[in-house]
Amino acid sequence: MRYVFPFLWIVIYVLLYLHESKAVHMPGIKEEESGTRTEYALRAFVKAGILFLGWYVHLPLFIVYLLILCGYGMTFRSIRTRNKMDLFFWGNFFSICFTAVHLICLAVISMVTGYMLRDVYLNHMTFLLSMVMTLLILNLAHILWKRQAFVEWITLLTSDEKRFNQLVSFEWYAVGYLLFDSISCVFVLPYFLLSVFLIGSCILLIIQFILFLVHTYRIIEKAHYEAEYYRLEEERADHVKRQMSLQKLAYIDSLTGAFTRRYAMEMLESMQKDRLDVTVAYIDVNGLKMVNDTLGHPEGDQYLKIIANSLNESLNKSDILARVGGDEFLIVSNSTEKDALESMLSKVNERLKDMGREGYRPSFSYGTVSASHHEPFDLDALLRESDRRMYDHKMQFKKGVI
Repeated sequence: MRYVFPFLWIVIYVLLYLHESKAVHMPGIKEEESGTRTEYALRAFVKAGILFLGWYVHLPLFIVYLLILCGYGMTFRSIRTRNKMDLFFWGNFFSICFTAVHLICLAVISMVTGYMLRDVYLNHMTFLLSMVMTLLILNLAHILWKRQAFVEWITLLTSDEKRFNQLVSFEWYAVGYLLFDSISCVFVLPYFLLSVFLIGSCILLIIQFILFLVHTYRIIEKAHYEAEYYRLEEERADHVKRQMSLQKLAYIDSLTGAFTRRYAMEMLESMQKDRLDVTVAYIDVNGLKMVNDTLGHPEGDQYLKIIANSLNESLNKSDILARVGGDEFLIVSNSTEKDALESMLSKVNERLKDMGREGYRPSFSYGTVSASHHEPFDLDALLRESDRRMYDHKMQFKKGVI
């Protein structure tokens, strides 16, 4: 027995050192924040000193637990970059684990040996054995605490400050509950009943604590999912806006505001597929090259805008105007009223005469073609015919016939 006690104290110190080195590597604590090996050894020595004091002078067990709580507070207080609530959480967490496990170990030894709980605590050998068992269990528990699922669980749990504060408050309640439980070790009570009560109450507290953790986790998880949902909705809305902007760039001519050739061709192909009535007008701006060469491209751009705006103002709501080339436009109408479309284009040309610019008079040439839904039309042939008629119209314009 002479060498057993020193040996057990050496084992306890080694286990405390291992426990200390692992306790500070919990989720959210960086490697560089956890301290050096010398600091681990010093903190393990302080805790060993607390246990030795309780063992040597037989301090009431609840006082030993209070001192251990202070020891864990010192452990996590040394991690200066952590906020206060995090330090309370981890300090209380390990204090609860230590106290609950040690009380269970005392009760188990009491039931196995037949000693009363008070005698198990006061006996030097059984007290040391209970400490060795407790520290072995806590060190083994670190294997579970290192799992990725536990790390993610704790990270999410500490992300909601309001719920996290409630959890810390519950931890204080649990600490008080265990300290009150340990007072029973001071009195002389039937060992079997006391041991059963102690095991049951500690297990019940652990279950309550786990249920509280799970409940808090689910609340925070739900809030996290809701926040994630709203974030994804915002991202989706931004994506839709970007998509619409890109689609606008693909379908809208930036200079004139008319649709692009791509949009016009997609619409014509759709009308061809659905066998709808269609009338197209191929339009060519007269004298744009001369305006660009003599008055400059800015004036040429202004010329195109005048033509596009004048045509858009006169179109039906169901008709579209597309810019299909440098000086070429295309009108697509879902009807076979070719004469009405030609009449509208003639009136627009008449109005343009009153909008004479310096050095030129805006005008355009056009050719119109219709196709009925009764017979399928060839899209390429339709566009070629409208282009040919536009060219005939331009020749007449140049000869002064029009």
